[in-house]
Amino acid sequence: MNQQESTFYHELKGSDPFFLMAGPNVIQSEEHIFKLCRQIKQVTDSVGIKLVFKSSFDKANRTSAKSFRGPGIDEGLKVLHSRVQEFIMESS
Repeated sequence: MNQQESTFYHELKGSDPFFLMAGPNVIQSEEHIFKLCRQIKQVTDSVGIKLVFKSSFDKANRTSAKSFRGPGIDEGLKVLHSRVQEFIMESS
């Protein structure tokens, strides 16, 4: 395990009383991700809980093959990186 992973792991392990892993089941759009990230972060900040934001870029386990699966890995990672980075900068 590298130092960055170790630091992150220990930060979450030491969360008191716990941390929350939350986010939408699948990425719908940049706006959707940003809005949810902002709202969830406001709640966790107000109660003093660490947030790990998560969302899927490809949700393959759908009941119908015609269901929306997400934007795919390239677009999904781009959305998560750009919007979450923007959010982190705003909330600093």
